[in-house]
Amino acid sequence: MTSEGMARTAWVLAAAALLVASPMRARANMAATQRYPAQIGAPGFAAQTPLVVEEEKLRLDCAAQGEGISCRFEADYLVFNPTSEEARVLGAFYGVRTHETSIAADGVVVDHALTTEEIQRLDLAVRQATEKSRQAQQPCIFSSGWERFGLDLTVAAGARVRLVARGRMDPGERWIPRGYQAPAVEARHLLLGREPHERLFDLDYFVAPLWTWRGEPTIEVEVHYPDAFEFPVSEGWTFERTKEGKVARRTIATRSENGSLWLGFLKPAPLVADGGLLAGVGGAFGDQAGLRLRLGYEVALRGWLLASLAAESDLQTRVRIVPAIEAASPAILFIIPSVGVGAGVPVQVWPQARVGIRLQASLHVYPAGLLFAADFYPRAGSSRFVAEFSLLFQVGL
Repeated sequence: MTSEGMARTAWVLAAAALLVASPMRARANMAATQRYPAQIGAPGFAAQTPLVVEEEKLRLDCAAQGEGISCRFEADYLVFNPTSEEARVLGAFYGVRTHETSIAADGVVVDHALTTEEIQRLDLAVRQATEKSRQAQQPCIFSSGWERFGLDLTVAAGARVRLVARGRMDPGERWIPRGYQAPAVEARHLLLGREPHERLFDLDYFVAPLWTWRGEPTIEVEVHYPDAFEFPVSEGWTFERTKEGKVARRTIATRSENGSLWLGFLKPAPLVADGGLLAGVGGAFGDQAGLRLRLGYEVALRGWLLASLAAESDLQTRVRIVPAIEAASPAILFIIPSVGVGAGVPVQVWPQARVGIRLQASLHVYPAGLLFAADFYPRAGSSRFVAEFSLLFQVGL
């Protein structure tokens, strides 16, 4: 169960604790990093309640969804009424990017369609709880973006009820600005190029609102997530690998040090990312002077290392295939071009099969650039040593 999952589950519990009833109803000019987390929050009570939370468990079952990740959560709370009178609470579970939420007590659905008045009273309680979270040095947890999932819970005198909230959360991808530079693969291939980069998805679970409940249970968090993702938090967590993927577990105190849990899912950058087509025209000088045409495809390894495969010809006497690899710098606006240096293996396939060594350098102002290549074919049998140099105007798509 992930910390995120736990957080969400705890949120549901806290939301259940959201009572609105009678006493017994209980860089300069640079954009900043932007987060779009799935969130769960429990604003606390609008009135005092005798109900006690004795146990809390949060489980998240996460799976890849497209390029992102989606989590089913289950928040399980054991609620006890220590008094000699029946206790009833009217509340709501608040969430952001949280869907399909349903709440049940001992298997009986206690979902409640909130009226406008109830929503206003609950929102007031949320704002009051926000002040408490600020005192705990937490960010404001209430915004107009919250969705409300109402509940109406009754617990008999001296009874215990298992309150369970289930639903789905979609962690949002964090947007991290990279400044004014464009990685080589994107700069040279504006149409098809994609930078291979890490992707981080956020889940926030605010524990502080649970402080309004009676009792101080520990929270058992269990997060199941796919192999394609990493869980970038480790302190206090234990990890296990299963046939279905990975599992992270942690037990936390309700009154944690900072009142909140962050659960993140990191998708490492792929080794290979798409680049695009290459087309070039120019001339050669040296042992084989004349026209040179070039057509090929290029991909990126970790964004800055470009691998290409191209066919080159003079359209008359020679055809060769050239696999090459090149380290390339990013382009910065339209001021500093992308510069690359690399090596390749020119394989002449006609009129005579020969294998050589290439040293190359390139300079690209976004898609348009120049490629300089020096090819050396060692002596083989009756074939003499050949050195050839070419300069081509090159365009990337």
